[in-house]
Amino acid sequence: MPARRTATTKDLFRLRALLSAQFGPSVAGDLTSRPLEVELRHGKIRYVYLEGRRLMTLRPRDFTFTLSLDGAELVRSLLPPPRLRVTLVKPADIVVGALVLSADKLIRPGDEVLLVDSDDRLLGVGKARVPGFMMSLLKDQEVVRVREVVEVVSQEG
Repeated sequence: MPARRTATTKDLFRLRALLSAQFGPSVAGDLTSRPLEVELRHGKIRYVYLEGRRLMTLRPRDFTFTLSLDGAELVRSLLPPPRLRVTLVKPADIVVGALVLSADKLIRPGDEVLLVDSDDRLLGVGKARVPGFMMSLLKDQEVVRVREVVEVVSQEG
């Protein structure tokens, strides 16, 4: 397994360009100002870490990032609502339109999205399957392919 290493200036330049295209220049600037580490596959950046935790994985197919829950929480804190958010009625492993309270109207199919509750707390992360403006209209259809959900700690007992 390739070793992690501190991101070089060249790595940070590449990351900033890719992050800027996906999440905007302010998020890109903030993230690349942190002490990031990278892991390479076939000589190219594949994984991005901060303080030992994986933030994101770069998909070589389309050069976009998939976010871990740690990465999603960081991006959520940097982007004002409703940007990239899908607000849900309740946490769910399968997100159908009936569970969507609201969604960023600019979300496109394939976009990485943040699943949040009405208080903007992170519930999970996934990939949009339909445009944001249509999500709540498609009652029985899967509108977000959920990749990871926040574990809810029971308050009982």
